[in-house]
Amino acid sequence: MTKTILVVMTMLLSASAYAQDNHLDKVQLQTASHKWEIDVKCQTDLQPNERVKVKTHPTQIRLDGRITIEQKKKRQSCRVRQLVAKLN
Repeated sequence: MTKTILVVMTMLLSASAYAQDNHLDKVQLQTASHKWEIDVKCQTDLQPNERVKVKTHPTQIRLDGRITIEQKKKRQSCRVRQLVAKLN
């Protein structure tokens, strides 16, 4: 009986993991030498028509790292999911 309960609980937990939202926000950053296009996963969704400020130095931006984003004087830490850097 305990094996059956364990299997059912495992199935329920794995189904909830697949149900997570995979929404990514897009951020563009312009520096003197590069143009960055970053897809981030934040706790609070970013407003698409509002300007954002990236408070992390460009040398510290890396894949699966965290960056600090400020929008409307509210800061949040976001995880970098995809990253493209183009030379100017």
